[in-house]
Amino acid sequence: MQYNVSLFSVDLETVNSFSAKLGKKATESNIALYHGDLGDDILNIASAFSYPEKIETVFQCAEISECAIVALPAEYALDYRIGELVIILDYLNKKTCFVIDKTNCESDFKISDMRSKLEALIANTSLKGSKILDASLKNDSEINELTEWVKSVEFAKSDKPLFVMDHFFDVKSIGTVLLGELKTGVMKAYDKFTVYPIKTEVLVKSMQVMDVDQKEVSAPIRPGLAVKGVKVDKLKRGFVLSSEDLPCVEELSGTFEKNPFYKNDISVGEKYRVALGAQVVEGVVEDTNFKIKLEKPLVKYLDTAIIFRSDLKSGLRVVGKVSV
Repeated sequence: MQYNVSLFSVDLETVNSFSAKLGKKATESNIALYHGDLGDDILNIASAFSYPEKIETVFQCAEISECAIVALPAEYALDYRIGELVIILDYLNKKTCFVIDKTNCESDFKISDMRSKLEALIANTSLKGSKILDASLKNDSEINELTEWVKSVEFAKSDKPLFVMDHFFDVKSIGTVLLGELKTGVMKAYDKFTVYPIKTEVLVKSMQVMDVDQKEVSAPIRPGLAVKGVKVDKLKRGFVLSSEDLPCVEELSGTFEKNPFYKNDISVGEKYRVALGAQVVEGVVEDTNFKIKLEKPLVKYLDTAIIFRSDLKSGLRVVGKVSV
């Protein structure tokens, strides 16, 4: 069994330390992937170590996981950055565990104060009631409590295979290799799929999990796929493989819910970024009630898109969400 979790923090040392404690680094780009050993099980960690500088990594890590961990130093003073994380995870309705890192803190008051502030912060969101642990990286039993929580989270089940890619590269004598998460369903070697949103058919020539060849894999799992039919230069993070006929759109319209903490007005002609799953593209507002024209097409396999800005140097960058 594989368990897939995203790991976030507003502190680089904290996110790196918890990632390294839970697993061994395997792949790094603007996100890092770690693999941990849980006996007969595997823990896959998608670490958004470049947040808060790169907000898009939050959407990307969250999409290739079933649950999220938010780790904060006990001495951390809550600010807009943790508020931004909470808003995104709330919009995504992502099962979340908050971890108060007490590795370098001996103050029971600071730990208790952080717990109270976190409870108040998430009280009016879908994250209300989320597990809040205090844990030291030096205490294996407390870290085990965290991994047991990950193992308790239920994942979406469907017979229809859906694979979300996060890395891809060309391997000599093999060809195009895709890394990502099979979120639902079953994949078999020699199955054919469509790559969305570019609508290109590919053949899965072979599959590996932890460098072991597989004839068949079942979700949730992170396989490496050797495929025929598409070149690396045509791919982007967030593209999906499916055997279903999925809609691809060049504009998004739907019910818009503005982030109440985003103070600026939204006007026709303004440019924003749109995240749907791990796909991130730019778009221009055509109707504030709500329609946004996309610069590149998106595959619409989820019902929530998040509108955000990446050009702000401080303050909340999440504009709102669109139910599509």
